Amino acid sequence: WSKSSRSALPKAVAALPWVLGGPSTVEADEASRLIDLLKREFACLREDAGTGDGAGQESAAEADLVQAWLQHAGDRTSSEDKDLLENTASAAFTDADFAGKRKLEEVEWLHFRLLQVQAP
Repeated sequence: WSKSSRSALPKAVAALPWVLGGPSTVEADEASRLIDLLKREFACLREDAGTGDGAGQESAAEADLVQAWLQHAGDRTSSEDKDLLENTASAAFTDADFAGKRKLEEVEWLHFRLLQVQAP
């Protein structure tokens, strides 16, 4: 395979050597850092919404995500932007709630966010 033909392969196929041979130390470190960041993101989401202390794996409801995003946006956000932010947060929650339970556990948030990172 030439380098150019490998880049044309789907990501899943191109990643096969990584899966079969295992990640390099650098790749494993980067993956570990990403997962740690996403775990902190979920904890901050819970803290910003005022529904968790950020230390546990409690679940987050749609209202938690909306509240956290609005909290992050601050007071200078226009009413139109707040409406857009609320709708975007609700859509993100719906996309992340694969099981339709109307709440997200940390592992579900991680899965959703990792899929976003891997999306073509």
